[in-house]
Amino acid sequence: MISKQVGTKLEFSQKFVAIKDRGQIRIVKNSKSLNTIISVSLNSNTQIDGKILEITELKEIPLKIVRNKNEEILCADKLEKKLKLRRWKNGDKIQLLGMKGTKKISDVLTDLKIPSSEKEHQMVLLNGNDIVYLVGLKISEKYKVTEETKSAVKICLK
Repeated sequence: MISKQVGTKLEFSQKFVAIKDRGQIRIVKNSKSLNTIISVSLNSNTQIDGKILEITELKEIPLKIVRNKNEEILCADKLEKKLKLRRWKNGDKIQLLGMKGTKKISDVLTDLKIPSSEKEHQMVLLNGNDIVYLVGLKISEKYKVTEETKSAVKICLK
């Protein structure tokens, strides 16, 4: 494993896998069920990987939005009542805050130096087929709160 390329995996039991990651070898739980899509409603709590994703409609839109790693405010005007939550997959793209174009999720995770062992567990929140939120990390430019926003939601990862 030491001489292998970053991201190389070695499955040594049904429960655990070794992953070569930036100068280390990590042993993590083997996650075979990565393709599950979870339906998420506004004003709900959803458990994912031992954490809770809470989506709450706000009565008032905050005058100033402070960015926190695990708490975001999004414009709800364009959101459907049912959202989807799933693990990211190759080819997924997001338009990050301040960007005109899109960026691959894989590139965003690499830029943020997310370890390979954590990348495969990264969740995305979707509105239809559009990625709204790279859970716990980044929101989409398309869903940011603006002066025209009429309703908003708060998303917390606890």
